[in-house]
Amino acid sequence: MVQQTQNNGCCSTPLSGNAIAPKSSIHIGNIQNLSYRYHIPTTLPVSAKPIVYQDHVYFTDWSGTAYAACASNGRLQWRRQLYQTSGDTSNPTDVLQGFVSTGVICGDCWYLASLGGQAIGNAQHDAGRLYALNRHTGNIHWV
Repeated sequence: MVQQTQNNGCCSTPLSGNAIAPKSSIHIGNIQNLSYRYHIPTTLPVSAKPIVYQDHVYFTDWSGTAYAACASNGRLQWRRQLYQTSGDTSNPTDVLQGFVSTGVICGDCWYLASLGGQAIGNAQHDAGRLYALNRHTGNIHWV
């Protein structure tokens, strides 16, 4: 049973980044016929599986940036850097930074958990945070 709640534009019935696409027409018999459709540039490599929801794709990268793009044409809708890493993957503390997973979409909110990094404008190291973003604008509801 899903509990219905409403808070600051965020509500119930979550959609998470699972690996099952029940309406997908991709299967072993036609995979060789797939072609490259578009490329969305990111600061660092993508850190988790994307969520595709209502013709939008939501994803994160290892630089602490969240993205939303149009799933049908790849046009970037918004990009929000939530925190900073040094980008030095040879540094063991930076390897353990990024987003833990794709997160969950629930109503108009996209919930994301970070593993580390420095909050923008803050010199202190964060051990990790939970973010609630407006999935339409990328604006932060709360951290």
